[in-house]
Amino acid sequence: MAVVNLTFNQKRVCLGIALGVSAICLANLELGWSLFGPLDPKKVFIGSVVILVLVQHFVGPTFREVRAYRDAKRGA
Repeated sequence: MAVVNLTFNQKRVCLGIALGVSAICLANLELGWSLFGPLDPKKVFIGSVVILVLVQHFVGPTFREVRAYRDAKRGA
C-alpha cells in the first residue's frame, strides 16, 4: 500500500471535514436531534472528537507548513 503525500490544501480539507462532523455531533448531542438513531449521542460525540484528534495528528498540516503558507501568502 502506497503512502499518499497530501498537499497543504488537501490536509486542510481533511481537517475541515473532521471538524464539521464533530460540530454536527455536538449539535446532535446538545439539541437532541437523534441524527444517529439508537446510538448514544454522547458516545457518538466522543468518537468524533477522537477521530478529529487523530486526523489532526496524522493528516493535519504541521505548524511549519502553516507558517510557510502564511509567509508565502504575505510575500515574505
